[in-house]
Amino acid sequence: MADVRSSEGKIIGGKRYCGKTTELIKKASDEHLYILCPNNDIARVIFKQAKKMGLDIPFPITISDLPLKSPHIKEVLIDEVEMVLQQIIGKRVVGMSTSYKMEELPSLRKEFNEIGKAIEESGLDIANILKGLKAIQREARKTTAALKELEEHKKDTNLLTIELEDENSVPKVYYKGEEITKKVRVKFEWHTKTDTPRFDNPKIEIEHAQFKDGKLHF
Repeated sequence: MADVRSSEGKIIGGKRYCGKTTELIKKASDEHLYILCPNNDIARVIFKQAKKMGLDIPFPITISDLPLKSPHIKEVLIDEVEMVLQQIIGKRVVGMSTSYKMEELPSLRKEFNEIGKAIEESGLDIANILKGLKAIQREARKTTAALKELEEHKKDTNLLTIELEDENSVPKVYYKGEEITKKVRVKFEWHTKTDTPRFDNPKIEIEHAQFKDGKLHF
């Protein structure tokens, strides 16, 4: 078979399932190129996909086949380049630069055109919508801060506030807005024998430790 060389290097990019691997398979079939992929599972999937497309390609090679010493392999295609690089380097790749030409897939162009057309037909002003969303975010942050401030104010104005996160946690006790620490025993009792609340003073007992003369006293 004649050695058909690729005219130039290029990167086929896009989100998952947009047709990147399909384009590689077509190129591999046209130019009889090997596709380098991360592992044997992906290699089998690519080869099977090529058969379904009615195309003949060499069985893909994987990281375990590197370095490529065969004199018959002059050029290769790479599928899922991020995964290939991460396996070679042993670390997660968070950014790359390249001098290769970027190719926009027709499926992506069609999708972007449809989105743009839908926006245009709807008459939506995207800039104003984004501006409005940012304003909503600012107001949400202000509301959260205000609620937190209100909660703190309630603790300051209430006679007694007892907070318990779960049955195994230590209760937080605020008496007239001041938190009582080093608690040993907390008891709050209020009851009624009728169907209407009683207005008798509740029984509150809070035992806590104090420092005196540099020592802890109970």
